[in-house]
Amino acid sequence: MTNNVLKLMAVAFALIMVSCGDDDNAKDNQLNLNISGLEDLGSGYVYEGWIKVDGSPQTTGVFTVDGSGTLSNTAFDLAEDDLDAATAFILTIEPSPDPDPA
Repeated sequence: MTNNVLKLMAVAFALIMVSCGDDDNAKDNQLNLNISGLEDLGSGYVYEGWIKVDGSPQTTGVFTVDGSGTLSNTAFDLAEDDLDAATAFILTIEPSPDPDPA
């Protein structure tokens, strides 16, 4: 599964598009994801988004993907200061339930 996870992560990073409040209807403190090409991980795993703020990762939240590639959640409320200071978006695959949320 490690090889598949690496391939999946490469596809996810290549296809990731993140927008933060550029839409007139979007909240200023909302991270909106527009990601395609992710696979359904099954019941034992979830995707978790992270932003890097001052060199430290901060979770944006978790989501799943169904068999047709639809994300369970695409909008995440975050502190506006954190979004303004974010220098990167990172997507990981985490166990669910996660014994170590850090």
